[in-house]
Amino acid sequence: MLAFKRSTVWSGVVFLSASSLVGAVGFENHRIVARGAIQLLPEPIAPLFAYQQLGFVERALEPVSVWPRDPDMRKRQTWQWVPLDLGAREQTREARMEAAARFPRSAAGVKKLYKAHHLRVGGALPWAVEQLYEECVEAFQQGREEDVIRSAGHLAHFAGVCASPFAATTDQDGRLSGSLHLGAQEPGDDHYAHQNVRYRFDMALANRNGSRYAEKLALEEAAYEPVAQPVDAAFTILLDSLGCVDEVLAADSEIIRRLEVTDGGGFAKRADEFYVLFDERCGDLSVERLRAGAVFAAGLIGGAWEAAGKPTIEQIRARANAAPPATAALDDDGQTAGRQADAGFVGSNNSKVFHHPECPHAQRISSANRVRFRTSREALDQGRRPCKTCNPGDEH
Repeated sequence: MLAFKRSTVWSGVVFLSASSLVGAVGFENHRIVARGAIQLLPEPIAPLFAYQQLGFVERALEPVSVWPRDPDMRKRQTWQWVPLDLGAREQTREARMEAAARFPRSAAGVKKLYKAHHLRVGGALPWAVEQLYEECVEAFQQGREEDVIRSAGHLAHFAGVCASPFAATTDQDGRLSGSLHLGAQEPGDDHYAHQNVRYRFDMALANRNGSRYAEKLALEEAAYEPVAQPVDAAFTILLDSLGCVDEVLAADSEIIRRLEVTDGGGFAKRADEFYVLFDERCGDLSVERLRAGAVFAAGLIGGAWEAAGKPTIEQIRARANAAPPATAALDDDGQTAGRQADAGFVGSNNSKVFHHPECPHAQRISSANRVRFRTSREALDQGRRPCKTCNPGDEH
């Protein structure tokens, strides 16, 4: 298996800038991909996701709506891309694809490549997909409906990321190609959705045309293909995405020159004109990438379900009902040890870190996401790692 340990995924190699990685954000993009994936899921589980659609879509947005504010999850920003064209001799499609053909397919090989190029941080997207896929398999096996929806929603998000052209290139924000860059913006800022070409394509274009793009997906013509090898499948769709980068860059730059836009103020005045022209040039490509993301998301979720033994919805719920409550530990007399519920250690369903209950990070975990461990050894055995703030790992 080409994967990093779950507790150390890409913890020593990093991206170009934190602000550029949030460019995977395209909220409407991810809604379209998640909803599209439901249409393609196999019949035995499709009703579950249709019934839980709101929660599923909400989970698909968490990596951009929740994770950036969570200290434990923020490190996963490196999950949002992988620079397949690293080392390309120039910023052209031919050079990018040549570099991508040499890009290693193993985690160890990629770490060596990043080190050779003096990158402190490099993207981990294919291995993030693999980790989330494994978590989804586990959720189907254990039968916790909430965990199935959560892990599948996260998979849908990163399937959409894989379908973005700018998730596969070193030129994430277009600056290497001379594209207009309006500077890093925060959510709510006037130019947030327009700040660079990735935002303009991934986010603003879909936000303005989302309903029409969703109708054009033509998913009834798409074939459901379960994914058994998530890393290989991620590389396949990322290569397709990389091949689209220069088409988007060219359209963006040509329209901006045509409109004589040179700064944020100028862009704001002509934004409506820009996006009409951008849609004419790249709208069909956006629909194509959204469709690819939805198909990939369905394949990942369906593949995880098949790897878990194809449980029916009834079996999933039966397993959940048969599982003992996480907080109902028993004492030596076989009685529920309620007094231990507030002792021991705690973690979150959304993180692989565990804490002392009084840790400030633990205090922010919602009751719906809180899990408990009687000892640190129990947490470690379940793949958790100690919080660096409260250091709970020394007690067993």
